[in-house]
Amino acid sequence: MHCPGCGKEVAESDVKCGSCGSSVSSRTASSPEITKPSPQRSNWAVANLNLGLICFAVLIAFFVTLGRAPINFRLGLLPAALVVGAVAIICGHRAKGLIRRSSGGLVGQGMATVGLIIGYLGLASSILLIAIAAFVHFVAYSRIAANQSAAVASLQRINTAATIYAEGYGGYPPSLSVLGPGKSGSPYADCQPSKESGCMLEPDLASGRKWNYVFTYVPGTADTAGAIRSYAIYADPTEPGVTGKLDFYTDQTCVIRFAKGKQASPKSPPFGK
Repeated sequence: MHCPGCGKEVAESDVKCGSCGSSVSSRTASSPEITKPSPQRSNWAVANLNLGLICFAVLIAFFVTLGRAPINFRLGLLPAALVVGAVAIICGHRAKGLIRRSSGGLVGQGMATVGLIIGYLGLASSILLIAIAAFVHFVAYSRIAANQSAAVASLQRINTAATIYAEGYGGYPPSLSVLGPGKSGSPYADCQPSKESGCMLEPDLASGRKWNYVFTYVPGTADTAGAIRSYAIYADPTEPGVTGKLDFYTDQTCVIRFAKGKQASPKSPPFGK
């Protein structure tokens, strides 16, 4: 290199010219070098993608645990997936906005896009599954309520039939089947009332099984004249918790009582009060 003062050749390592004393340092002669920082990956984009994957993992866990985990646990997974999916979408839009305004300082546009797609799919799937679960629960609850109402109405009919039988034959019937068409199997409409066949109940109710409930008739002990002065009827769902959640009890007082999760008894509270 040459001295800027006198033009004589100087070594690259020299700071000053040996002839004129002028400064020849390359640091002072050249402009300072500006280093541009490397682009950074957006943390929002990373969070968006991870939350979207978590949302799908929760939905997969919902299907994997079908028939294995308690229903309350599985149903709790759906709101969790819904919340995680919604947060993933928020993070994705936040990431895209920051990347767009960073002028190249932030990267992760593709990651944010993928995370948004996963988040929207997870959110839509969660909403759909929650809607399906709510519909199934509504149908099941309606069926249970209908079965229980029909069971109560059937007990009222049995009480009425037993009272009429007692007035006509001097005591309550010895069995539930006696209030029906009888053992001959003749049609209900053609039944001829008698002490052995009261013709007041249809065959399925007289057999003790109707509306997904089992009706158990227990006659009291006969007196010295052979007349039965009391009885008890238990109505229990064929599949507890599925076809009905309440068990019922009634007797000659015609008061219908109920219990939940266990067989009703004379000490159970009255139904509808």
